[in-house]
Amino acid sequence: FLYSYPRNIFTLYRDAMKVDGTEPVTTLCPSAVCGGDSEVGSGFSPSRFVSFLKDAGVVYGQRVLPPSLRKRLPAVDQGWGGFAAVRDRFKAQMHDRAFSQQQAVSAAADELIASPTPIVEVVHALMPHAPWRLTPDQRIAPLSPEIGTINPEDDDGVRDTYQTFLNQLAATDGAIKKVIEKLRSSGKWDSTMVVLTADHGISFLPTMPQRHTDFLDMGQADDIYRVPTFIKYPGQTEPAVSDCATSNLDILPTINAVMKTTTSWSFAGRALNGACPGRTSRVVHSITGETADMMRGFEATKERAEYYAGVVTNVGPAPRIAAVGSSAEIVGTPLQSDVASSLVASWKLNQAAAFRKIDGSEGSTVPATVTGRISLKAPAIEGTEGIITVDGIAAGVIGEMGGQEGEVKFTAVLDYSLLTKGSHEVRLFIRDENGIITSAGLPTG
Repeated sequence: FLYSYPRNIFTLYRDAMKVDGTEPVTTLCPSAVCGGDSEVGSGFSPSRFVSFLKDAGVVYGQRVLPPSLRKRLPAVDQGWGGFAAVRDRFKAQMHDRAFSQQQAVSAAADELIASPTPIVEVVHALMPHAPWRLTPDQRIAPLSPEIGTINPEDDDGVRDTYQTFLNQLAATDGAIKKVIEKLRSSGKWDSTMVVLTADHGISFLPTMPQRHTDFLDMGQADDIYRVPTFIKYPGQTEPAVSDCATSNLDILPTINAVMKTTTSWSFAGRALNGACPGRTSRVVHSITGETADMMRGFEATKERAEYYAGVVTNVGPAPRIAAVGSSAEIVGTPLQSDVASSLVASWKLNQAAAFRKIDGSEGSTVPATVTGRISLKAPAIEGTEGIITVDGIAAGVIGEMGGQEGEVKFTAVLDYSLLTKGSHEVRLFIRDENGIITSAGLPTG
């Protein structure tokens, strides 16, 4: 909030040029500059003291209460304070259309292009932030109750979550591509400085927090603290890749140096437009007070990329996000079997009606993430998978079946490119531990 960080990019440039910002969960831009509500001031404030007491109570509860009660409290890994306020703002964003985040990015580019004078345009877009609903072709998938901001205990549940994240990551790439194309076609690309980064990373490891670490697992810490940063300088014509040890604290001094802004402020970071800062380490702090020294270089990032490539392939176009498990190579190919499954009594697809009339336009809903239940006649042997087909083409994999009996709940991420405008037929096939495929037919109910 502004009262906590009165010196920021908005207040640095407010008197020098036009400043505009999109802040869905923060209020760093003064209301006189960006409109809306903001808070400022460094003296004692009764309301801030009350907020402090509430935050202290939330942190205490998260530390001492049993898991069943902690779930009712706001998360403390979403910021440094104002936990309830952040939760409420985030809930509001979840109720808005997910497509609005993509629209915010596009609108910011339009604002910059239309401005006859220099402008600072800041967009904090909640993408690829949770909830992960966007598909790579900018449609909106339904939410699964099994997918959230807490990693499940099982590998398959985490993989489902990671797949939805990857779909929205690809949607984010698409939104960025459109902005670049707009700037180029307008003639402003060469003269514009573009900075793209994230305020944090995210980790998808079973049972472990997505955004908080105690540094006992440094792979998890690498997921959370190592974020990409892309900077396109005015007049830059050739790309360059840097393994420079940087942090988000370097962004504002870099912008300041490029803009040649005169200020009395001292910055915590270093400008990156010159020599690489000579850092031998980077000390980071967790929300609960633990610290660690991130001494490794880009090799740590590559190791994490290799790990996640074993969860969901990173080879091929975005529709391959649906290709997982032992049945990965089947996804995207025709699938048929005349042999009825002896394992499945029936299955239900919660989104069955949605397949009867799909709208292919951007911003429309699409059943790219599906949920349901499978009733088993006998226990499923480990290695058993379900394969959902759309019009006879394998579209996604159900990994929850192996080792289960009775009724099995499932979540599956489908190949969105198969979900074109119109009506589609959905069937379930079973691939046993030996790779033999049988048919479970159409969903019931």
